[in-house]
Amino acid sequence: MSFQFESKAFKKTFDEVLKLASLVLNNIEKYPETLVEISKEITSLEKVFNTDRDLSNYDKNIVYSPQWDRFDFVYVISQELNKYKIESDIKILTRIIFLSASLIYIYLKELLFVLGGLSPDIGIEVGRYESVVRKNLKDNLEYSRYIDYGDRDLSFQILRDILHSQEIRNFQDLRFKVIDAQQQVDNWVNNFEQRKNQVLELEKRLDSSKTQYDFILLNQGFKSLYSQKENELTKPRSNSRLLFWLILAIPFLEILFFGYLIYSKVPIDPIAIWYFIIPSISLILFLFYFYRINLHEIRSIKSQMMQLELRMALCQFIHNYADDSKALHAKNSAGFEKFENIIFSPIVSSDDKIPSTLDGIDQIAKLLEAIRK
Repeated sequence: MSFQFESKAFKKTFDEVLKLASLVLNNIEKYPETLVEISKEITSLEKVFNTDRDLSNYDKNIVYSPQWDRFDFVYVISQELNKYKIESDIKILTRIIFLSASLIYIYLKELLFVLGGLSPDIGIEVGRYESVVRKNLKDNLEYSRYIDYGDRDLSFQILRDILHSQEIRNFQDLRFKVIDAQQQVDNWVNNFEQRKNQVLELEKRLDSSKTQYDFILLNQGFKSLYSQKENELTKPRSNSRLLFWLILAIPFLEILFFGYLIYSKVPIDPIAIWYFIIPSISLILFLFYFYRINLHEIRSIKSQMMQLELRMALCQFIHNYADDSKALHAKNSAGFEKFENIIFSPIVSSDDKIPSTLDGIDQIAKLLEAIRK
């Protein structure tokens, strides 16, 4: 036997229970305190099980418990209501209220287990309802079994039935069903760990932000710049070696060439010698010029590397700049100002001393003019 929440039978039965609960609240001096408290909580569920609205969503999510005769709200409560209509006894009234509260407690537990949580508009009422019902009926021998079933046995029986269902036995769908069941269990556990995880996540973000935007401990930044400068120095050094060997090779090759001519007793025209030597000298001068530029570039990079080494050494000497700056200023103001000037001053290079290409051409033009004269 099973009932539907979206049915006239349930709505009619629930409305009759609400009327009895309101009757108790209107005459609280006549009834025990426990009965009054639970009646008050049942009336608060009028927003959850609003009989004027569609309740079919509960039929989709609360499926397991209503299928048992002992948990069939319409069947069980209707029997007690019929007894009460015949004999308006307080014991029967109390049983109707307590039994209704116990069954609804089980339905809400199943709803929470299936959904993993409730929307804020009904979550507060449901949470208070569970707390009050559990407190008042937990020690009652007749109704505590309902409370224990909702708290302890219901979720495991639902999972057991899912695992032994015909759909799960189908090997093709087994993996997907297990994953869904595991996700439901994980969501259930995660609800209890939510605040703890939020705090841990916030702590990780703060630590990450502190590490990423720590502009005070500059040592790592200087090391990165130092590595870049080391990489930049590789190409000028290679160019310097190449230019040096080219400068040496030109006169050496000329000596070998003229030595070969003399050895072979080949007649040498003096004018031809000048046509051969002048381009060689020009080429050597050009190579010397670029060799000089390359040397200036090497010196500039080495100068910057020395400045970075000094900054790294000072950063290793003074770590907690933000915490210790006031104390250090107080102890040695002049000395600490020099430290700050070195750390925060720009890295100076000697680029302004490198001659421009036009300057080199002017010098070569003056040399050729002097040779002509």
